[in-house]
This record gives sequence, structure tokens and C-alpha cells, in this order.
Amino acid sequence: MRVLVIVAACATVAGCMTAGETVSFKASNPQQQALMRDGQPALVSRQKSSVVLVRPASRQLQANGRPVFVVGINNLSRQPVEFRVGQVEAVQHAAGSDFEMKIVTYEMLVQEEKNRQVALAAQKDGLS
Repeated sequence: MRVLVIVAACATVAGCMTAGETVSFKASNPQQQALMRDGQPALVSRQKSSVVLVRPASRQLQANGRPVFVVGINNLSRQPVEFRVGQVEAVQHAAGSDFEMKIVTYEMLVQEEKNRQVALAAQKDGLS
């Protein structure tokens, strides 16, 4: 079984973006290609047994919101491909410097929503 490792700006990424910021990708190795697909920036990574495409989830980024990316994986082999969010890295390049971005997992999003609901319920109880 092959392990697929993606080192690119991808997946659901924590961090705030302000209005006017744009997404662009930079290939970090010869197997990657930064391109425009359907009018959106994308990064394609071609390996022997897989092709991975990373692109923004929407055409416009929400001001001061969390950027969200879609990762599409095409398995070209007959063997299973193992993908682990924990092996994804995202780097933001701004003002000539690189900043590691936090990858937000599904479990983290679920916990965030639970915390939001508990805080909302506590606020409502305090108003009663």
C-alpha cells in the first residue's frame, strides 16, 4: 500500500484572510504544477499511482474568514491509496515570508461547533 503525501496549501486551513487577498499556488517539486482550472487557481500533483488536485472551495474568499480548499484524489492504480490529513502541510507566503498554517480536521470542526452551541445555550440561560 502506498502512502500519499501532499505538501501544498490545501485541505481546510485555519487562518484569517482579509478582503482583497487572493489564493495562488506555487509548485514545490517537479511532480507539481500550479495552474488555472475553470477560472480558479489550482495545484496538481502527479505521482506514479495518483493525481491530486487542490483548489479553493469557492470562487470568492470570505473576508476575515477561514479559507477552505478542496482536495481531489484520483487513484491510478489497482491498489488502495492511503490519504492522511495529518500528512498535509499548508504554507502561506506573505510579505516575502512563509508562515505555516494550521490544518483544521473534521473532528476539530465538530468540537468547535459543539463549543459554539454550549456557549449559545449558556448565553440564553443567562438571559432568562
